[in-house]
Amino acid sequence: MKVNVYFENGRVNIFDTDCYTTKDPIKGEQNVVTEFQLTLDTIHETGLCLDVYFHDAPGGSGGESPHYAEVEHTPGRFTKIPYSNNLLCCRTALVGKDEVDYITQVTVDDELVLWKQGGELINANKFKAQELLCYSSPAVASYNAKVAELFRYLQQANLGISDEEIADKLGYTPKALQKALADEEANLATEEADAEDGPVLPENYILAKSPDDLSPEAPVDETSTDEDGVTSFLESQL
Repeated sequence: MKVNVYFENGRVNIFDTDCYTTKDPIKGEQNVVTEFQLTLDTIHETGLCLDVYFHDAPGGSGGESPHYAEVEHTPGRFTKIPYSNNLLCCRTALVGKDEVDYITQVTVDDELVLWKQGGELINANKFKAQELLCYSSPAVASYNAKVAELFRYLQQANLGISDEEIADKLGYTPKALQKALADEEANLATEEADAEDGPVLPENYILAKSPDDLSPEAPVDETSTDEDGVTSFLESQL
């Protein structure tokens, strides 16, 4: 795994878990899975840290696991499987709290996970989750739009099918499906209203001007009441 941290002054710090590292940092353990946690959620309190956990097989340094799961391998026959012991290996400080404000972006294996905008750090994971659910364009449909279309199709193709059965086919719970359908219906209603009346802009919203609007103009005499001029202008638009 490679974590790249970019700073305002142009500096880039690259943290690599593979390059020039020991092959067995957790010696003597029976590690079956290595877990990395990047502290994006507490970055302002802890700085940017990488927490490393190892999942120790039962019988290792964590001892025998007190927790078991019952798994049905064959119909009617259950087998107990012990859980691994989740143990903290170490925390590595990548960026201290005093340097967090100078971060411009962070990537993990070339995927953007954090960026700065308006002087604030934006969590790309949260943004992408909402983008998948809500954003649509002529080329891309949101997940909500896709779910609504698939829901209508499955209803028509399978007469008498229940909403719960459709939800199961889509991998949704009934509650999650109803939320997606309600959100998409509300979005379509908003789009229809915008098409009729124009979008409702937030209070104190300032529209960006086009380059044509930025050209020098002669001052306008707001006290002018040249009715002939107004009439000529209106006629020229007809």
